[in-house]
Amino acid sequence: CTHAPVNARGFTLIEFLVAIVVGIVVSGAAVVLMASTIGISSQNIKNTKVTQELRAAMEIVSRDMRRIGVTRDVHKCYAQNACNIKSDATYIADGNDHCVLFYLDRDWDFDSDNPLTLEANEWAGYKYNDANGSIDIKVKGATTDDDCSDGTWVSITDPDIIDIQSFTIDTSPTYEFLVSEDTSANEESWLQIRKVNITITGQLASGGGSHTVEETIRLRNDNYVVKNVP
Repeated sequence: CTHAPVNARGFTLIEFLVAIVVGIVVSGAAVVLMASTIGISSQNIKNTKVTQELRAAMEIVSRDMRRIGVTRDVHKCYAQNACNIKSDATYIADGNDHCVLFYLDRDWDFDSDNPLTLEANEWAGYKYNDANGSIDIKVKGATTDDDCSDGTWVSITDPDIIDIQSFTIDTSPTYEFLVSEDTSANEESWLQIRKVNITITGQLASGGGSHTVEETIRLRNDNYVVKNVP
């Protein structure tokens, strides 16, 4: 028994070329999608890193500023204006310094009977170092509340990792209310509820978009102020 030969037919040249083109298009789309996914993941990692760095700096600054004026003998200072002559100092520098200075009882030896006797390491502060792209902390210096160039300052942020572009302190959220008045002495006693808004903007030193973190804090010790009235 014999069978008639079957004609074997493969792809034509045109069909083969079309198949190649379709394969290239599909492969190219897959490569583009993968590259896009990798790029998005890389950007997300950068965004997370810069946010972590800014949040870490914010935590350091806000923690210290909440403690402005808090001392060993703070319980003796309620309604005593003398205790607040120095402890209420929050000097905001003008221009590009963006600086705040304040009293901080680092060694816990504050003498409520002599509130003006401060040690060189008890004036703390934070400022924006434009030249370095960092936030600096004052660790030592003269007992003055109006000079952000004085003393020893060190960076709390690493310029090799993050470039700080702005650091601002806003005390406008602070408000006060009348506690008592002495008409015979022409004096009024006011209590300040002190709030501070802190804003930090920065980007990774390797480049990328800028990010901003912002926080409003309340100082733990309210400020007692005596005002002269006409």
